[in-house]
Parts: sequence; C-alpha cells; structure tokens
Amino acid sequence: MNNMKISAVALVDKGKKRKNNEDNLFFNGSYIKKEGINNTTKFKGTFQDTAIFAISDGMGGESFGEVASLITVASLASYTNKFKDAEEDALFEEYLRAANNRICDEMLQSESRMGSTLVTLLIKNNGAKIYNVGDSRAYLLRNGQITQLSKDHNSISMLLDMNLITKEQAAKDPRRHKLMQHLGMFEHEMLLKPHISQQIQIKKDDIFLLCSDGLTEMVSDNDIQMLLKPKKDIEGWVEELMITALNNGGADNISILAVKLN
Repeated sequence: MNNMKISAVALVDKGKKRKNNEDNLFFNGSYIKKEGINNTTKFKGTFQDTAIFAISDGMGGESFGEVASLITVASLASYTNKFKDAEEDALFEEYLRAANNRICDEMLQSESRMGSTLVTLLIKNNGAKIYNVGDSRAYLLRNGQITQLSKDHNSISMLLDMNLITKEQAAKDPRRHKLMQHLGMFEHEMLLKPHISQQIQIKKDDIFLLCSDGLTEMVSDNDIQMLLKPKKDIEGWVEELMITALNNGGADNISILAVKLN
C-alpha cells in the first residue's frame, strides 16, 4: 500500500485489584512517565508509513515492576528513528540487550529483583513484524479471524507446541504464570532469545492488537474477536475490551493497544 495510514489507540488501567500499575507502553515515541503511571492513560494518533509500538508488563516487589517496564519502553525511544533504515532484527536484538543491561544494573544498585515482558510491533515498508519476550501478546485481526502472532515464553508453551495440552487447558494451568524468559535476566541465568515473527505483508483494514495478560486473563481470544463488530472503529473496540476486562474481574493491570492500517 502506498501512503499507508497507521491509526492507533491505546488504553492502560491499573485494574481493580492491584494498588500500583506496573504496565507501560511505547506509542511511536511516547510512553507513560513515572509521575503518571497510576493514572488511567489513553493514547491516540495517526502516523504515516512507518511506526513502532510496544507493551511492557513489569514484575517485582514494591514499585520495582514499574521501574523495569519504564526502562524497557524508555530505552526503545532512542532506537525509534534507527528502525527506518537499519536491518530491523539485528537492531531489535541490540536494543533488547541494552534495555536488559539497564534493568540488570538497576537490580544490582537496588539489590532487588525486577523484570518486564515486552511485545513490539514494527510497521515498515508495507510490512509488519512482531518481537516478544515473555507473555504479553500480539494478535492480527484480518477478515474476521484472530491469529496470535507472539509466542508465550512460559512453562506450558512447549506442551502446547507438542500438542500435549489444549489451548483451553493451558488457559487454566497455573504454570502459565511462570515465565521462562523476560527482561531482567543476567547473562549467567539466560541469554534472551526473543520470538521474531515472519514478515507480515499488510493488507487494507488489517488490525493489530498488543496487550498485557491483564486483558487475556480476563477476556478470551474468541471474545476479543467478537467484540470487534463490523465497521466499529478501533477506539470504541479498545474501550469495550477494557470495560469487559474490568467487568470480568480486572485482576491485573490492563494494557491494550490497537493499530489499524489503511
């Protein structure tokens, strides 16, 4: 598509059960600063041809989770313009190492463990790619069908890959919360290996959804798809997803970011 219009909307809410919000996001250059982290936050914008979006879900005691997720998205800001010209896979891995090192340095200084998931959408040259570490997810909604593009890095993903457990069983298995990798791991523990999707050739009216598990634990993939009514704008869809997640319990922080291409 020539002159591709990228429309995006994001909502972040701390949910009903958590005292602090430890999620953050990257909205093609913008992210939630420390002083606004516990407010319900909305982003909305239109971009042309190239853009990058991400969601990070922080982990750690006290306020350390929000520190890790903030470092994750703030580190991405200095790489945004580089993605326009560089080989994106190598550049993403360079960024991931830099962000992970910053979190590890913070852990050493604070003498506390912290970490963050990351799911990233890069739109460039009429194509899209997903990069992720952890269990924050990316979906493509095309022609009324929903497809997960990210890979959950948890204890049951291997069982799913081997068809030893169904998706319905996995959704209730307590092992789904144990992450095998995330930002905030020292090199002697693990060298991060992000999931990198295949290049996705963009089609008109494609919609990408990035979200933290605060959404997917409360709303099924089928319901996410069903709530996207024909001709419904993505802003209304994101708002309805947030309301549904909160009405279903709002057990965790909830981050939702939708991107439509036309």
